[in-house]
This record gives sequence, structure tokens and C-alpha cells, in this order.
Amino acid sequence: MNSPTLTEEQAQANRWHASECNNRAWELAELAARTPEQDSEMLNAAHAAAFHWRQAGTALHVARAQMLLAHVHAQLGHGQLALRYAERSHVFLLDNNSPDWERAFSHAILAQAALAAGEN
Repeated sequence: MNSPTLTEEQAQANRWHASECNNRAWELAELAARTPEQDSEMLNAAHAAAFHWRQAGTALHVARAQMLLAHVHAQLGHGQLALRYAERSHVFLLDNNSPDWERAFSHAILAQAALAAGEN
């Protein structure tokens, strides 16, 4: 997914930001309780990670970012949006022979998004 107009320095910066934002979003997602400000930070961090992975990551990075977006949106009650991200990520991971642990995780995120979307 690398942007052809990025220099190596820009790509490296995008990968660094993607990783930092990704880790922060997961850190916030794992909290038992969050403040509204933390919810906002979690959502912004997940979207920032997805943006930066799309700029300088691989298709696998983008799929994993979509899985994170699905998880975050499901936690925030944005069911239909969560389901859309989860389905995109899930299809990619199944079609690209991901390891068993990642496929299982994708199934869990898909189930979480379906529940948030009211699809029991």
C-alpha cells in the first residue's frame, strides 16, 4: 500500500506514527472503563494508525488496522461501521492464509462487531 510519492524518510515516519497510534488505541481499548476523552482518543488513534498504515504499510498492515477500527467502533457502539471494517479485514485475512491465531482473532472481532450491530 506504499504511496509512490513518499521518500524513505517519510515512509519511515508514517510507519512509526502508525505503530505508535496502533499501540495507543489497543492500550485504551483494553481499559475496563474509559472516560469520554479516552474514547475520543482511542477512536482518533485507531483512525490515525489506519491512515499511516495505508500510506506506508503493506496490505496486511491495512487489514490489521481495519480489524482495530472494527474493535474500537464496536466498543463505542458504532455497530454497522464496526461490522463493515471487520468484514473487510476478515476477508483479507482468510484469503491470504493468515496464521491460525490471527484468523481466530479475526473471527472474535467479527463476532464483536456483529453483536454491536444487533446481529445476534
